[in-house]
Amino acid sequence: MYHRCMNVNTPDYRYYGARGIKICKRWLNDYDAFVEDMGLRDEGMTLDRIDNQGHYEPGNCRWATRKEQSRNKRNNHILTIDGRSQTIADWADESGIACRALWIRVQAGYTGRDLLRPLKALQDCGSRGKYRRGCRCEACIEANRAYKRSQYRKTT
Repeated sequence: MYHRCMNVNTPDYRYYGARGIKICKRWLNDYDAFVEDMGLRDEGMTLDRIDNQGHYEPGNCRWATRKEQSRNKRNNHILTIDGRSQTIADWADESGIACRALWIRVQAGYTGRDLLRPLKALQDCGSRGKYRRGCRCEACIEANRAYKRSQYRKTT
C-alpha cells in the first residue's frame, strides 16, 4: 500500500499514487494505527479498497481473498440484469454459464435475461433455418456459416 501510493519508482505507482490514491494520515506513518483499524491479515487475504476510486482509509479498506479482489477491479465488465449489477464472473457463478460464454453473448448483442438463458432457449427465432440478417440466434448463425461455406466452395 505504502509503496504503491508513495514510491514513484515502484512499477504500480502509476495505478495508485499517480492516479491520486492516498493513504489516510492516521495510517501513513503509524503501522500500529493501521493494525488497530484493520486487524492483522489472515492467511490468504490481501488488502482491498472497496471503492477503487477511493483512498486507503478505514471505511474503504477490507481484507479480501484473491477471488474477491479480482472481482473488484476497474477493468471488470459489469452487467445489469433485472436491476442487479454484478461482474460477468458473478453472473457466471450464479447462472452456471461459463464466463467466456457470457462474454461471447455480450459481444453478440444479447441483453438482459437472454444472457442467462440456456442456449436451447436462444436457438429458435422462427426463421426455420434461413439466415435473418442481424439475428443472433444459433439457428441463424449456423445458417449464415453454411451459406458462407457454400459461397467459398463456389469460388475455389
